[in-house]
Amino acid sequence: SGDSVVNAFAFMSGVKRNIISPNFRRAQVTAIMGGVEFDLRQCAATGGESVMDVFAIWGGIGIRVPPDWEVISEVTPLMGGVDDRSGHMQPSKHRLVIKGGVLMGGVEVKS
Repeated sequence: SGDSVVNAFAFMSGVKRNIISPNFRRAQVTAIMGGVEFDLRQCAATGGESVMDVFAIWGGIGIRVPPDWEVISEVTPLMGGVDDRSGHMQPSKHRLVIKGGVLMGGVEVKS
């Protein structure tokens, strides 16, 4: 889609989204006993920053980012985990801030 705001919800199911927006700004992602996969590798961030709000209970959220994006994780895991494998260590003109919580689930970020 070409939207700047994207939502995804999975309850005991799976959702895959390939986002190609030239002005991606925000996403709201919820996974309850299911999984959500977001592919942002064809996106551009308006103003240099995008925010993704995540919430997972007994589920997982996978996020693929462009290799030149900086990822800032502000996710609080409780009996779960957050794994940032994006590999980008230097400041970049594009930044993805991931906020939210994970309960007995996981969030994985990779390029």
